[in-house]
Amino acid sequence: MSKALNNKVKLNDIVSVTDFGAVGDGVTDDRAAIQAAIDTGKAVYFPKPSVSYYLSDSVAPVSNQLIYGDGQASHIQVKDGSVNCFYLDGVGGVIVRDLKISTVSQTNATAYKAGVYMDTGCRNNLVRSEEHTSELQSHHDL
Repeated sequence: MSKALNNKVKLNDIVSVTDFGAVGDGVTDDRAAIQAAIDTGKAVYFPKPSVSYYLSDSVAPVSNQLIYGDGQASHIQVKDGSVNCFYLDGVGGVIVRDLKISTVSQTNATAYKAGVYMDTGCRNNLVRSEEHTSELQSHHDL
């Protein structure tokens, strides 16, 4: 297989959230578009948005999925402290890296959720960032 063809095959394994309608203006709810990109089962890329991607509720990655962006420039804001950004339940091999995750408002400190939440049955998942921009929380206090 030629190098050019091999690179084209690799690119077919990556989708961008903007290809599914994510706007990234900090106001429009991008949840459905992001979940649609995730549901392809391919690697999901978050390009730098004009402001930030906004999530009104969690999105759920599938097993063996790479979710990544351009570091601090790829900013995701979740509705408030009652919402996780990525909710992993019984999945494995998920890698989340190079994303900035924050909340729009912190109205209820006792309800604060994680940027990435791993529930029962999760295994071999990796959350990596050059700068710590989100908290990692596990159902089983690893």
